[in-house]
Formats: sequence, C-alpha cells, structure tokens
Amino acid sequence: MGVHVRYLDETFNEYLSALDGAKSLDDLRTVVATYRRFANDAFRVVSAMHEREWPAFRKGLRLERKQKFAGMPWAEKYGAVILPEVMLRVAAIALKFKVPWGCAFIRAKYVGMIIEQDGIARIAREAA
Repeated sequence: MGVHVRYLDETFNEYLSALDGAKSLDDLRTVVATYRRFANDAFRVVSAMHEREWPAFRKGLRLERKQKFAGMPWAEKYGAVILPEVMLRVAAIALKFKVPWGCAFIRAKYVGMIIEQDGIARIAREAA
C-alpha cells in the first residue's frame, strides 16, 4: 500500500480529505499508513494513539477545519497528523511556484531537498 506521485497530483489535498473521512482510529491508521511515504511523522503519532484518544482527536480536527484553534496541547500532540512536515513543506513550494503538489514534490526530490530512504520521504537535513 502506498501512494505514487505524478506531476499533476494534489496528494496533500487528498490526504487531508482522507483524514476528514476517517470514522474511527482504525480508519485514521489506514489513511496515515497509506500516505506514510510523505507523513512518517503522522504515522508515528497515530501508531501511538489509543482508542480513548479518538474522540479528542476528532473533536480537535473538527475545530481546526472550522478554522478554530483546537488548543496548544492538542496541536502539540496531533499537529503532525494534520500537517505532516514533508507534505507541508512541499505544499509551500507548490503555492510559491503555483504548481501542483506532485510537481513540487518531484522537483524537490530532484534538487535534493527531499531524500527517500526505505520508502520514506524526509527533508534532506533529516536524512543525514
């Protein structure tokens, strides 16, 4: 399972939509595992979550989607799930250059900003 990236793909938007569609912790784990290549930080957080955390996560996610801050404790604990670093960095490049997310990801890899090891993308400074 995993996601292949093409130039015109909007992988980050797809990931965010899939997060919103998760109806249980198991669903969330499936979503994050599918996108682990770009969201390993989210994968680590979700893998450590317990079922009893699901309602708090879901409530905070709903607040964030309404552009209401879910609070600093929630952000510190779950921020990587809604904004995985690699996905966020690539989204910033895509926005700056007005290109699709996939194009920005492919080019970031090409210039060495992103390195993939064992199927996991990392910002180059983290890969060393």
